[in-house]
Amino acid sequence: MLAADGLGRPPALAATRHGSVEVLRSTFPSTSVTAWTSALTGVEPGEHGLLGTVFRAPEADLVVDAVEGRVYSWTDAADWHDHTIKPRTLFERAAAEGDGHGDRGGIRTVVVGREFDGVRGAWPQTLFRGATRVHTSQDRLPVAAVSVARSVISQVDDLLDRSPTPRLLLWVYVNVDEHIHRHGNDDELLDSVRLLDEAAHAWADAGWIVVLHADHGHTEVVHDPDARRLWASVDSPANCRLPSGGAGRVRWLYPRPDTAEHITATLRAELGECAFVTTPAELVERGLLSATAAASRRIGEIVAVATAPSFPIPRSDYRFEHGALTDDEVYIPFISWRR
Repeated sequence: MLAADGLGRPPALAATRHGSVEVLRSTFPSTSVTAWTSALTGVEPGEHGLLGTVFRAPEADLVVDAVEGRVYSWTDAADWHDHTIKPRTLFERAAAEGDGHGDRGGIRTVVVGREFDGVRGAWPQTLFRGATRVHTSQDRLPVAAVSVARSVISQVDDLLDRSPTPRLLLWVYVNVDEHIHRHGNDDELLDSVRLLDEAAHAWADAGWIVVLHADHGHTEVVHDPDARRLWASVDSPANCRLPSGGAGRVRWLYPRPDTAEHITATLRAELGECAFVTTPAELVERGLLSATAAASRRIGEIVAVATAPSFPIPRSDYRFEHGALTDDEVYIPFISWRR
């Protein structure tokens, strides 16, 4: 299983020659923490509770960054390691068919993704429960898409050569996301998909079932200083009890009771051309969010969802971003190769 972070539908369709491409729909928000958790547990975000990257910590007036493993308010910060994904992971279900090592008919489950080694939070430990994690010896992680593809192919070739059993579930992280954030679906990204397609075709010819799927796609963004200043003016201790949460092109606020109405009116008036400003209840009505206790406790009371490139995203160095609802963000490839 090739887990291609950030790979949208258009480049997959354009550069895949051997595999069969189908299209899936990402989660809401269409971002990595949320989507990979749903992909590996089979449950929707409202159930597993990892909504966006930053959200209110359960039962506390603090927000947590699920990637950095930090809880913080306007004044305090601390490590946070107590999040547990309750549903069983794909790896736990596979391992339950045997002893988890491929002996006596069981399925050996292995995860390759050195990028997760640097994640301080508990998210990877819970996401990959039931699998053996393989750590590579590379000194530096590749960023350019072709280098990422070549590194992945080399790692997979080595692991398949050394596999003691054909009953192997191998999940390999393909981080083309960083490349796309800065360069979009350029020729190098297409070349990386072609390399993966050729390698997957060869693995399938050798008898393996190979699939690739993504977590989200990307859309181009435009940095509007006025929109960024507006968001910063409302995302402040005077207006909100906690710093804002969300991810990328979906952001939410935790307003103080006496400021909520004013903030909503201000954002709707000023961001009307680049976002719709809504509430969790309205997201439930739209079918974007499930009405669960986890969702209601973690997401902010005011939610802004990007509808145009000038939405004020947190990262000023990104040319492409995700999280919202455009086709390029939410429609993702599922590619399969069989002999």
